[in-house]
Parts: sequence; structure tokens; C-alpha cells
Amino acid sequence: MAFLLIASNAAAGLTNFDIVAQREKLSQERGRVDGNTSVTSKEIRYRITIKSRSFKALNNVEAKYRIFYKDLQPGETDKGILQSKGGSEKFPLLGANETVTVNTSPFTLTTEQLDGNWVYYSGANRKSEDRVIGIWIRIYVEGTLSQEYCNPSTLSNKADWKD
Repeated sequence: MAFLLIASNAAAGLTNFDIVAQREKLSQERGRVDGNTSVTSKEIRYRITIKSRSFKALNNVEAKYRIFYKDLQPGETDKGILQSKGGSEKFPLLGANETVTVNTSPFTLTTEQLDGNWVYYSGANRKSEDRVIGIWIRIYVEGTLSQEYCNPSTLSNKADWKD
């Protein structure tokens, strides 16, 4: 029975976090290029909420994030280029059960669509739309990886984390 008591006390000291990432549209602009193409640009960011579930204050907590998105080029027949945008935020002291918020750097997604009766010579789709693939967050405590969060959960199988 003493072993169970020791194990539960050890588990209570683990650093654990609740992580929520919400996408926010900051702005949207519509326009035309070349007279036959409509363009929509959306400026987007994520709001990341991190709640410490630790019973004690934590020193030197760092949240690193990477947002992955497909950049589709108009007139191209490929499936687009996987791009990523990253950043981080450091917290010298994170209190027990404290919640902090990180706003990612904004990035732009573009949609281009040819007007009716126009086609690309290459046979590409008339609409090219950049799209978000997901977000990957890593939480470090005193330089050691403590927890990861991926949305969707399969993102870590599709993409590589590059600092």
C-alpha cells in the first residue's frame, strides 16, 4: 500500500497543462487582378490558452508553436506547398493553476478564382485556396519538453517540427 501512496505523490508533481487553440479571423479583403480573377485575402491568427495543472509554481515555461498551411498557386496542378509559421512566448514564472494566453503572429491566406468562362491552359482548377492544415504546440519547462498538443491529432504524422 505504501507503494501506491508514493506513486500518487510522484504523479501529483508532474507538470501538466490544458491547451486550447482557437483560430481567429482578423481581417478580410476582396479585390480583382488582371480583370478576370477575384482575390480574397484573410489575415488569421491563433489564440492559444494554456492552463497549468501543477500544484506548484513553474519557472521558465516556454510555449512554442508552429502553424502549418498549404499554399496553393493559381494555375498550378500540384497539391500546394506545405508551409509553416512559428513563434514562441516565454513565461519566467507560471503560478499553480494559472492560465496564460498567447496570440500567434498573424498570417495571410489567399483565395484566387477565375471568373466564369475562363480556364487555365494547364487544366488546373479555376479556384486556388490556401488552407490551414493545423497547429502544433510544445510546452517546455526549464528547457525540457513537457507536453505537446496537435490539432488535428494526426498533424505530427504529416509534418515535421523545425525550429
